[in-house]
Amino acid sequence: MIRRLLAHHAEQSRQAAERKAPAPAPGYRQETMDVLFGKGIA
Repeated sequence: MIRRLLAHHAEQSRQAAERKAPAPAPGYRQETMDVLFGKGIA
């Protein structure tokens, strides 16, 4: 059971890493959205 649970979580993590974020709606710049949502801030 534990092995199956770990495999499930690994698969979910792999799928999440492969997903791409949707492009911002027309009229919004990606740079603005990155600042708004804190993306790329160390």
